[in-house]
Amino acid sequence: MSANHRSYVKNSDRQHRPVRKVKWWQRPITWVAGVVSVLILAVATALGTGIGNSIFNAAKGHPSPTGPPVAIEAVSVQTWQDYSFVIPRRLVLTQARLTTMNKQVTASPSAYASWFASHGGVIANRGIIGITVRGNGTGPVTITDMQVVKHCGRPLAGGTLFYSPTAGAGPFATDQIGFDLSQQLTIGQYLPAPGPHTLSPGGNFFAKKVITLKPGEPQTLSAYVTAQNEYCSFTFQLHVATPDGRPVTETITDNAKPFQITTDGETGPAASPGHVPFSSYRVVYAGGAADPQNQQAFIQVNPATYKGTGNPDSFPPASAVPPQAGPPLGQLVGIFVHGAGFGTVKPSEIFNGGDPTGLITHIAWKSWGGPEAIGIGTAEYVKPTQTVASGKEEPATVVAFNLGACNGRLMYRAVEWYFPQHGQTFNPSQYENICTGTYVPNP
Repeated sequence: MSANHRSYVKNSDRQHRPVRKVKWWQRPITWVAGVVSVLILAVATALGTGIGNSIFNAAKGHPSPTGPPVAIEAVSVQTWQDYSFVIPRRLVLTQARLTTMNKQVTASPSAYASWFASHGGVIANRGIIGITVRGNGTGPVTITDMQVVKHCGRPLAGGTLFYSPTAGAGPFATDQIGFDLSQQLTIGQYLPAPGPHTLSPGGNFFAKKVITLKPGEPQTLSAYVTAQNEYCSFTFQLHVATPDGRPVTETITDNAKPFQITTDGETGPAASPGHVPFSSYRVVYAGGAADPQNQQAFIQVNPATYKGTGNPDSFPPASAVPPQAGPPLGQLVGIFVHGAGFGTVKPSEIFNGGDPTGLITHIAWKSWGGPEAIGIGTAEYVKPTQTVASGKEEPATVVAFNLGACNGRLMYRAVEWYFPQHGQTFNPSQYENICTGTYVPNP
């Protein structure tokens, strides 16, 4: 793959039926409680240890008199109302793996989130980010506002959709800092929890709720983020006023990486800019409110026939492609262990398990079995001055090479793709080592 796309830092009347016990993952109120408990846990842990735990990832602050005026103790990310995820690659689970996955994700909301986090899942439609902060100055410090810095583009498609829409949800338990990423407004808006309020919704959250932190004083902020038409990677900027009047800006990330959110496209009209039909995904699993007939959390359905309603059992998965003869393309190993295409013969797509630039799809191989296998596919081209979210899908040439033995088996041990139309050429000294699961050269 070229240096250009390499990113290492990457729901009629029905007959009466007997009442069934509803599982926790089909009961949105439990999810609400789960989100609230996550935030309470973050505060309690921060008070007890100085370091809050997260469901997805924790960003630890560095309490120091010489550090930032506000220490970021913990960051926790959770779904809200809609429990869908998109994995930006093709992921087909065998029945055994799907059974294991369903047992894991139905254990608790945190186990649900953790499974998707470990597979590169991106929250769909809406989520809540809990941020535990602590006063870290020599005197009181005041948070004046919180802004989002976003890079948005086309919704994620072409990968795997775990579709689990809401069946209704309870209200917010606490006031939220609202961010609608489809709007130009970047300052967090005041979204009050239900109940009597003297303040009207909207406007700068921190202009309506003044938050001043004494040295060592913790506080948990709750950001409600939505994406209606796009995929966005984003970070937050916290603006702080210090006792000496000096303004300070602090960046909040998801464990040193941008947060991510995408629309799954199924909640809006087909004419909307962010609409993504089920057929746009390579693999679709239906669960939660989309699968009321089954006890499992998710069941695989056919993207070409599934419409989001009805018994998912009536939408069988697409037939598997029979295996082909010949040397496989490396193996799932190392940093590519959550990838796709590796370990197969003439894969129609390859994904290295990172960001969208590590994905090439619709590959038509011109050759296979010789010293080099060459194919033409579609990958995301990003100009040197662009962000990944601003990239554009373009034709790319992919080369599998270095045919030889790996762990006693003949396979292509290297792969690389590039964009000839942009002056790029095949560089055999820069590639993915798909025998050992490393990049060459190492970043």
